[in-house]
Amino acid sequence: MATDISLRTVQRVLFRWNIMSEVIQNPRLEGNPKKLSNEQLQFVIGLLRHTPDLYLDEIKEELWQRHGIGVSLSTLHKELKELELTRKLLSKQRLVFIDESALNMLVTYRKYSVLPALTLSNIIWFSSALGSFNGTMFLEFLDGLLTQMNPYPAPTVSS
Repeated sequence: MATDISLRTVQRVLFRWNIMSEVIQNPRLEGNPKKLSNEQLQFVIGLLRHTPDLYLDEIKEELWQRHGIGVSLSTLHKELKELELTRKLLSKQRLVFIDESALNMLVTYRKYSVLPALTLSNIIWFSSALGSFNGTMFLEFLDGLLTQMNPYPAPTVSS
């Protein structure tokens, strides 16, 4: 009779039975206790909600300063992974794209340039020029764009 149980698993079960006269019912429940308490995990979650671009070593330092607990970076990484917290920093709603486009009017020999700032849902700032944009004009464009945007972590643009 063939089984899908590996030889190593059978050996481990037999060893445990011979030594302790018991078999682990749920091996995932056994092991080292959690390094971080629920309160400390909630602190980390709140920290990442407020400042999602923190590095693991910065989170580790905050845990030490606020809770007096020292954990390794690998432990912290495992805890975040178990909580299914992603370390991805950008969301699509925060993206702003800027791209200069030009139109050459062959009849009048003039070139017009447009420079929009686009989110995934709309145009949030726009500038146009006769000819191409130079460095000074681009900085003026950015100054105008920044007046339309909010500081991080607020939404990119006010509704």
